[in-house]
Amino acid sequence: MPGRILVFDPIVTNRIMLKAQLSIEFFDVTLASDFSELQSQVRLNTPDLILVSYQADRASNFECVHWLKDNQTSAHTPVIFLNNADDGAVWDQSHDLLVDDVLQYRASKWLMTSRLNLLIRSKVRLDAITEQRRTISDMGFAEQSIAFPPPPTKRIIVDLSLAAKSFGGHVIRPLAQLLKTDFPNLQLTSAPSKKQSKHSTNIYIIDSETLGTDAALAQMIALRRNGGAAAPNILFVVPKDNETIAQRALEFGASDFVFQTASAQEIASRIRRILWHHNIAHQAEKTISKHLKSALLDPLTGLYNRRYAMQHLNSLIRDRSDSKSTVTAMVLDLDRFKRINDTYGHLTGDAVIRQTAQRLKKNVRSADLVARIGGEEFLIILENATIERVKQIAERLRFEISSKTFLADSGDAISASASIGVSGTKSTWASSEALIESADMALYRAKDDGRDRVNFCGKAA
Repeated sequence: MPGRILVFDPIVTNRIMLKAQLSIEFFDVTLASDFSELQSQVRLNTPDLILVSYQADRASNFECVHWLKDNQTSAHTPVIFLNNADDGAVWDQSHDLLVDDVLQYRASKWLMTSRLNLLIRSKVRLDAITEQRRTISDMGFAEQSIAFPPPPTKRIIVDLSLAAKSFGGHVIRPLAQLLKTDFPNLQLTSAPSKKQSKHSTNIYIIDSETLGTDAALAQMIALRRNGGAAAPNILFVVPKDNETIAQRALEFGASDFVFQTASAQEIASRIRRILWHHNIAHQAEKTISKHLKSALLDPLTGLYNRRYAMQHLNSLIRDRSDSKSTVTAMVLDLDRFKRINDTYGHLTGDAVIRQTAQRLKKNVRSADLVARIGGEEFLIILENATIERVKQIAERLRFEISSKTFLADSGDAISASASIGVSGTKSTWASSEALIESADMALYRAKDDGRDRVNFCGKAA
């Protein structure tokens, strides 16, 4: 998933080499040769990841990292140190400075690309959480959060029992010392107790040498499958430089991987990043549950209500980073819903609305927003979806309503259909109200054309 990368390196040949190498992989690369240029680039358009030279003028580069991590805008933007040699000292510095990763300039194409993509995916998830929290803050329900939450008071369990060959006492002791600075109630366990459940374990470390590669991958798949929605975090230990196994581990759901020769500092940094990101997501869920359930959620369906949806949409329109980013709104209305209420009663009508909400949620991307904005009217907000993708989603939603009957509490099977108006894509909109009004007009035309259909406003089509 290519993203925007900022390369900060005072050596011009390094900058040119990295830009050429990363552009081939479709990353959007910008360059900075000094601290002031880096600050300008970050303020102008916050990158998805920043590569910082560890080699030249380290004092200045450390100052740069401090600034990035202290700046609210870039605090959770991943930072990678670039180094010429496999030097353990760089991991000491990276752990202290909260740098996310260390790579050598001569790292293989696959290793560099996979590390960049892994960190960018993490940032995308954090961006979604940050945007959600900012919407909450804008509405006056909670203060905007800091980039990383304070050390949790609850116990943190790291299970090493599946990595016995790589994690003897010589590794566990320094690892515990490094991690307990950030997680005072950390517990590293090599022999889980019977009371320890999969739900209480925060991260598993699995070693392909301890179990054998196939058994280790199978164990990871089983842990994730049995964890359900709360699938555990997994750090997969790979034999030295075996990129094939590392690639398979990522494909099967590992949160991160580390080579068997890694230092305690590197392992601690990777574990800390996984736990921090997990903690941020967990805290975001608690915040929403505590402050917003009654105010921003529709009590009948559990979807967001109109108030939250309009605030969220305004934020997306306001913060479009470039002309390529898109915001699309779909307004979906159940056809002739009054007839259902009049024929079967309002309780049955409520059941149809609840089941409609469930179908909509199941058939959009996890990053998309579905809200109930009226009696039988729903709003779906899509970000950065192509017109072809929007058409596919809209038709799938319409089909999900019209092709399957709804089940009333009485056991009756009820047929219904929906009309959808779509507006957005690459058009420019001054406000959420203008975007919704355009989608509403498209919806009215869909109703006039016979219902049970999708209609696009002129700009979106």
